[in-house]
Amino acid sequence: MSHPATNPSRGALLWRLVVHSSHYTVGSLLVTLASVVSFPILTHAFSVAEYGALNLISSLLLLWTGLGKLGIQQSIARFHAETVSGHRAISESRYVRTVLYGMAATGLAASAGWLLMAWVVPAAWWHDARVATLLVPLSGLVLLRVADSAISNVLRAQQRSVLLNAYLVARRYLSLGLVVLLIFTVAPGLEGFYAATYAVESVAVVALWIYLMRRHPAVDGQFSRQAFRDMVVFGAPMIAFELAGIVLSLGDRYVLQVLLGPEAVGRYAAAYNFSDYVRMILFTSVAQALTPIYSRLYEERGAQATSHFVERSLRVYLMLSAAVLAGMTAVGGNVLTLLASDRYSTPQAVIPLVVAAMCIDGGMPFFSAGIYLRKRNHVIVPIVVAAAVLNIVLNLVLVPHMGIVGSAAATLVSYFFVTGAAWRIGARFLPVRFPLMDLVKFGALAAAMYFVVMQVSLAPRWLDLGAKVVVGAVTYGALLLATDRESRSLAARLLARAWGAWKARGLRAAAGEPTA
Repeated sequence: MSHPATNPSRGALLWRLVVHSSHYTVGSLLVTLASVVSFPILTHAFSVAEYGALNLISSLLLLWTGLGKLGIQQSIARFHAETVSGHRAISESRYVRTVLYGMAATGLAASAGWLLMAWVVPAAWWHDARVATLLVPLSGLVLLRVADSAISNVLRAQQRSVLLNAYLVARRYLSLGLVVLLIFTVAPGLEGFYAATYAVESVAVVALWIYLMRRHPAVDGQFSRQAFRDMVVFGAPMIAFELAGIVLSLGDRYVLQVLLGPEAVGRYAAAYNFSDYVRMILFTSVAQALTPIYSRLYEERGAQATSHFVERSLRVYLMLSAAVLAGMTAVGGNVLTLLASDRYSTPQAVIPLVVAAMCIDGGMPFFSAGIYLRKRNHVIVPIVVAAAVLNIVLNLVLVPHMGIVGSAAATLVSYFFVTGAAWRIGARFLPVRFPLMDLVKFGALAAAMYFVVMQVSLAPRWLDLGAKVVVGAVTYGALLLATDRESRSLAARLLARAWGAWKARGLRAAAGEPTA
């Protein structure tokens, strides 16, 4: 009979998802707070065209980092679950070292490919001299970011969410501080930005690399060729998946660059990046916590228990997504111009369309769970490639008539296509029922919240936005508690844990023990 610790109830698993998601949410919130602080700094320090160039370079770094990861990051949590459950004949220490050494090698190869691109591609092809001059110096960032992916995914697979988030937060704030110091003193412009990025990411990656090596000594060998080969076989089909995903999310920048120029790229990128902060705080946090939990659950309790867990988790995700979409529709445009200045103002439809696309994309870990767990990643690759092509085609068709709204609409349609296809394919391996009536209910509650929020009107603008956020959160929370039993159960459990922690603290204080 399974030990209770390894055979938790579905309610306990859902609570574990909430707990780990909250860790990732706090970490993402702190990282995103730094991004929110840096956002007005960068948008004011750089011209709109420079900000566009920054985003073009960022998309290139994502592309080459995706090549360098070789899809292996997709397999780390899945194979770690097999390793610690005893289904793979390798120790955890050797597995961790295999991941780190293997991805360092693939990252080095990608850095060499970046350098070759920088030397071979004519500067005129970039449509911006700033991009061409920075390419060669930035080759090392590819290696650093591949290594960072290895480290982060190992910690995520181990469900060490506190350490992972401490690492990400420390790195982000050190980077922010050094960026501000350099761009306003000795190295203004993109050169200062990337010099600071280089310095901080190098120190962060080396420090945590050494920590993991010491924690996982080479007891039974440094590197397992078989394990690495298995991870490559599992992850290799995901190279096309990841690269197509990058084109899907960032390819529109290049269409805008060619058709409308760098200032259009800057405005659209500002709106997209601002919306992406929401993804980092909320949607990415759920996905980071979800995959290791259902991987372990699948190994220990099988498909049916995993399916029930994914369905319940999806319901919570939809509950959150409805509120986010309504809230961003209400205040997103005003917050963007408040942070970045009116130079970056966009048509009202852009942010709701982009946020809706991110909500849909954020559901991918739920809908594709069967594909991931049954190691059938290759079946989704053609769908993502088709979605990337669809996105580019829609941009070419819509942008000349609709401007940057056309790019936002193309993004929404493309993400809907790829997520819907993933659900249909994933259901063959792990059935996941879509809670349509729950979505209708959450949508109605979110619409009511939107109506209430839009009645708030205060001056100055920052006070109006703050009041709208508070009123929206309170309104949606109250409506959920009044109409949804699952929400009441989670709230009761949260209050019980808070009460228990407060009571234990009081008992320790009464006994004269430390309360920290």
